[in-house]
Parts: sequence; structure tokens; C-alpha cells
Amino acid sequence: MTEPLTRQPQPQVVVVQAKTSGRKARNWHIGLLQCCDNKRICLCGAFCYPCLLARTAGKLGEACCLPMMAPCCVGTPLRMKLRMLTTTKGSLLGDCCAFTWCAPCAACQLEKEVRTLNGQGVVLDN
Repeated sequence: MTEPLTRQPQPQVVVVQAKTSGRKARNWHIGLLQCCDNKRICLCGAFCYPCLLARTAGKLGEACCLPMMAPCCVGTPLRMKLRMLTTTKGSLLGDCCAFTWCAPCAACQLEKEVRTLNGQGVVLDN
């Protein structure tokens, strides 16, 4: 007969960190509250930010129709994706706060950042 189990096996925790491939994290080119520099983007963000998010999502290689159905749930992941693709400083909490309390400004910042990066020759649709 076997002996009774006196100690429970302990689970192991594995922490996986994303590799930054040696690139230094950079700041945003456009500040969160610099949304009025481009009047067209500013008006689109103010009056129909789901449309602005749909256009930005397409530029990031995501489905354009999703922001129209659930804009409040799409902005944070899009912002996070852009940060990860370009090693931009920030956090998930910061992304969530930006789209929770200042969604039109965050959508404008995202669109302007994508335009700036595309102008620099950075490919973002992977």
C-alpha cells in the first residue's frame, strides 16, 4: 500500500516578458491633448470618433467594422497594439484611462501618431 500524500504539489508561476529587440522605448510623437492641430481629425474625433477609430484600425491591419460596433472596447487594444509595434512608452492602464476618460482625444492621438509614423516610412499593418 502507498503512503498517504502529506504535501500538496505547489503550482509554478512562469513570468514571460515581451522582447523589445534591444530598441529603446520612445515617447509618443503627439500628446494626448494635442488633438486640435489638425482640424479635420479633431472634428471627426469630436463628433464621430468610432469613424476615426475605424479608419485607424484599418491602417493598423485590423477590421474596420469593429470600432463601429463597440468603440469603447476597441480603442484600448488599438492603442496597445501601436505601442507594442513601435515600442512606445506607456502601459495598459494608461491606454485604458485614455479611452475611458478622454476617448475622442485618444482616438485623435492614435490617428495622428499612425499618420506621423507612416510619413516616416514605418509599416504598421502586421
